Formats: sequence, structure tokens, C-alpha cells
Amino acid sequence: MNLSEQPRLPASFRGGKSGSKDTMKLLVDKVNLNSQILLSQTVTIIAVVVNNALLELCNGTDGESPLAHIALEGLWVSYRMTSLSETDLFVTIPKFSILDVRLDTKPEMRLMLGSSSDAFKQTQKVPFTFNPGSFRRTTSEPGIDDTPISTMLLMDYRWRTSSQSFVIRAQQPRVLVVPDFLLAVAEFFVPALGALTGREETTDPMNDPISKNSSIVLMEAVYRQDEDVVHLSPSKQLVADCVDIDEYTYDGCGKVICLSVETDTKEVRSTRFRPIVVIGRGKRLRFVNVKIE
Repeated sequence: MNLSEQPRLPASFRGGKSGSKDTMKLLVDKVNLNSQILLSQTVTIIAVVVNNALLELCNGTDGESPLAHIALEGLWVSYRMTSLSETDLFVTIPKFSILDVRLDTKPEMRLMLGSSSDAFKQTQKVPFTFNPGSFRRTTSEPGIDDTPISTMLLMDYRWRTSSQSFVIRAQQPRVLVVPDFLLAVAEFFVPALGALTGREETTDPMNDPISKNSSIVLMEAVYRQDEDVVHLSPSKQLVADCVDIDEYTYDGCGKVICLSVETDTKEVRSTRFRPIVVIGRGKRLRFVNVKIE
């Protein structure tokens, strides 16, 4: 120890200078300000969970003409908003599918939108049940292992005052584009499109060739004639071809049916032979109490 050397002692905290007091005050004020901002912040969180949802589209009041099925499983939506202008939106859709359920659609052409697992099930006919908790396919086939089902759609959106980010991820989607189906769905929601595309005119019963030429269409198993004389010809036919009826009975009620082979000149040029009475395949028509001339 050198006695002539000036001692180097630590700074005293008891008699501090005014500069250190100002620094401490600024530090305390900053801590208080941050605490007030943190405590005064308002956070709003909204979460929506949908396990299963099904939307059926049908034409007609009784649903006799099904159009499409839109199915949704395991939807999860989370929305977070703070008073500091921070916004977060998270969307998860494990399974979403659109099926064409029209009667004349082939089974392999029904899946319009879905995941690859749905397409595999459709082609291989592998039965499986969807479990939102495990996201695994349960099969009864011994040669097929359980494999995880990928989440079909993920979307993350973050908004800050200084930056924004948007991420969307679709995993193994299966999309089938059929213009006829798209037009039918569009016309279901916007009926006015039928006039633009011309489908409304073609599907109008008044434009049906059978109805247009005043043909007699048997819609019931027993038909009774009202007029004294009914004239039938290739231009005015008697049609027995209803879907739900196999046997028809034409009751003339003692009146007359007059058959004629006269047709218009245009019809003679367009076709060689046109029947007067049309009976569908597998149908039967019986005439009773009628005179045919």
C-alpha cells in the first residue's frame, strides 16, 4: 500500500449531486409512464368455434331437386384488438368441401372443392370419420394405416402501426371446375343470371316442346276425358311417361278420340316418323270406355 497515492473510494450515495437526482427522477417518471400505458391498455378478444356446419342448396319448395352441399368442420376464428391499434386475426379451417349432389352427376365428379383426403376417399371408397380433436382418419381397412389429415386452410393477419403482415396457407386442396355446376349455383343465389345465360328460357316449362304443341301428358294413373272429341296427331300427342307411374288408364267416359296423321310441312321435312301415342319404357297404357276413330 502506497501512502502517498491518492485514495480511490467508491462514490457516496448519501450526498449525491443534483445531476444524479435528475437522472433518477427521469428514470422513475419513465417507469411510471410505461406502467400507466400498460395498465390502461384495453384488449378485446373474440373467439368463434364451429364443429360442424352444413348448407344444403335445393331447387323447388319441397327440395325435390338437390343442387349442392357445402360442409364445414372444425372452424376456429380468433380476433384480438387492443387500444394501441394492434389487431390480430387467426382463421383455421381443417375441412371444407363443396359437393355436387345433382341426380345426374357421376360419383367421381361430385367433389367440387375439398382436400386430397376427400378425393382419395371418393376414388378408393375408404370409409373414415373426421375427428376435430386428433385430425386423423379412422379406417377399417387392414392394409391402410392411420395418417394425419392436413388442415386445409390457415390464415394469419397482424396489423401494427409500424407494420402489417398477412399469411395464408392452403394444404393439398382439390378443385374441380365444372361450368354447368358453377352456373347453377350462381343462378341459385342470383336468379337474374338465368335470363343472361339463357338457362331460364330452356328450363321454362312453357318452352317444353310437348307442352308447346298442346300434347296430352298423363300425370295420374287414371285420366278421364272431358271433351266430347279429342284430336290426336303427331303434332298433338298422348304421352304416358311419368316417373312414378307404371300403369295408366285412359277413361274416355263414352267419348271419342280422333286420330289424324296430318302434320305441318316443316315437321314433315324435319322428321320421317312421329308417333301419336308415346308410352315410356316399362309403362302400360289401357283405354277404357272410349271410341277411337
